[in-house]
Amino acid sequence: MVRKFSRSGLVIPTALFVAMFALLTITVLMGAVSYNSGWSMRSLETTEFRYLSLAASHELLSDMNAGLKPTTHTVSHPRRLERGGRITESWIEPIEGSDKNLFVVSRTYRDRSSSLAESVKILVKYQEHSQTRLYTNVIDSDKTGPDPIYYSRLSGAGAATWERLSDPPKVRYSDTGSLEYVTGEKAGTTPFLCGTPDGGLYVLYSPAMDGWDDTPSVLSLLGVPVVSHPWGDFALKTIVKGSQQKLTVGELAPIAQLLVRNVDEVTLSKGTLFMKFSHDDNQWTPLPPAEEATVVNGKFQIQQGNYRLQGVSGPPVAHEGGLTVPLFRKGQDAIYEYSDSTEKWSVIKPPATDVLLMTADQGGTSYVQTGELEPTSLEYVLNLVGGNLTKLYPNTPTTGLHRYRDGEWSPIPNPPSKFFNKDGQLLNKTYPGRGPTLGSMVGGKSGELFVVNHPPANSGLVDTIYKHSDGAWEIVSSPPNKYYDSSGSEFEATGLPPKLDICIGADGELVVRVPNDKGQDGIFTQTGADKAYELLPAVRAADGSFESYLSQVSVGRQKSRNGRGVYSVRATYF
Repeated sequence: MVRKFSRSGLVIPTALFVAMFALLTITVLMGAVSYNSGWSMRSLETTEFRYLSLAASHELLSDMNAGLKPTTHTVSHPRRLERGGRITESWIEPIEGSDKNLFVVSRTYRDRSSSLAESVKILVKYQEHSQTRLYTNVIDSDKTGPDPIYYSRLSGAGAATWERLSDPPKVRYSDTGSLEYVTGEKAGTTPFLCGTPDGGLYVLYSPAMDGWDDTPSVLSLLGVPVVSHPWGDFALKTIVKGSQQKLTVGELAPIAQLLVRNVDEVTLSKGTLFMKFSHDDNQWTPLPPAEEATVVNGKFQIQQGNYRLQGVSGPPVAHEGGLTVPLFRKGQDAIYEYSDSTEKWSVIKPPATDVLLMTADQGGTSYVQTGELEPTSLEYVLNLVGGNLTKLYPNTPTTGLHRYRDGEWSPIPNPPSKFFNKDGQLLNKTYPGRGPTLGSMVGGKSGELFVVNHPPANSGLVDTIYKHSDGAWEIVSSPPNKYYDSSGSEFEATGLPPKLDICIGADGELVVRVPNDKGQDGIFTQTGADKAYELLPAVRAADGSFESYLSQVSVGRQKSRNGRGVYSVRATYF
């Protein structure tokens, strides 16, 4: 007997199982779709909130640049905007220890979910609206009257007329560090000056050059006494003669090195101090005195309370936050740094024994050319005593360029040994074994270094400007060979100028002085996108005559008259 089984009993459970499985699958898929959709919506909302916050930060930044005070919106009192259930808040966060940097912060969230806020933080830096202010001076041998200091404001249309600055007071520091004034008298000799990024001017005053306790001391050559002389008087006459022979400040530095190395006591530095001029109140303020420092275990150690520096200050350079100056000493030279915020001096050891030239860019990074000076020869001394200053040069077999950043010195390669001739052709010329002879050096606005490279003597070549940036050197064009004659008329000689001196304007433009022996030095500034050179007006003395020669040129900034500046973005953090 054959049995037949009914299949209807299995169909129904199987169908139910398939239906339940399909329902489960659909449920899972719908859940996944819902989850992915929710995740996508959340991701989209996160992106939206970020850009709403970014827009709010830039809106607040724009309002600050339009005049809104940074203290208007703080974290406890933010700017608040509600739209479509979304809340955006923005405010300013100061950075401790900085008066120019701050954060602009914004966050966006739903009104019931501030914990899911999307925030943006922008680091901004404040820079004042400013123009270039140009300074120059004329050093003479008259110790009874102050050296005139002139300044002029530069703009896109060139320079306004030159004005004379008020004269600094006659003041010095005693051996105990206290100020000694001569009531009613003015400082007679200010050999160095440098404009500042904050709208002021530093000058170095040397009382010994004015004959103030300028006691004679002996100059020794190779251990043999040569001459006893009041070295303040000698240094003053040498600087004046150097200016008349169209030497730059950097070219006169070897003379200071000679004096320091060969006199028993550096009387020239007695009472020397820096003063800072403020255009806001027309006042001169002495900087605190620096203290002597000696090398101990390879580093400089300050001798507290000892204000008699056994060295001679070289050309100073101002930058954001202070002043840096080389000190020529017996043996190891030093670099002194003054901080405006702490009102104190610190001492840095340069990368070699002797400092030949030093500068800093506007951010405070220092650059230095160093070497090791050889013993002074008899020919050198005879040229110096005889007034043949154009034949003097740093007597060193080696030189090197270095940058000082984050507490470390790093080398910079020498500029190429290529020079313009008078016709503007660029020619190769090898260095004479010691590296470049630099007549001028200046730091740029953001990490650039400019140098004036001297060609070998009697080579038929002229000074050539080089710019170092991003690890490479490039040649900068020279200005025309223009100057003013004794009547104030503009005159242009043929070819390129043989000698150049440089400094940097407030916006990074190059300012070039062309020393010449036929009239007043020509001073040029670069203008426009093509960096063309524009000759600035001649400098008039108080009696209306034109100054026959200029000692040096420096650049500072003229602060904005309305006190406003611009906030620029340095970094954005999500």
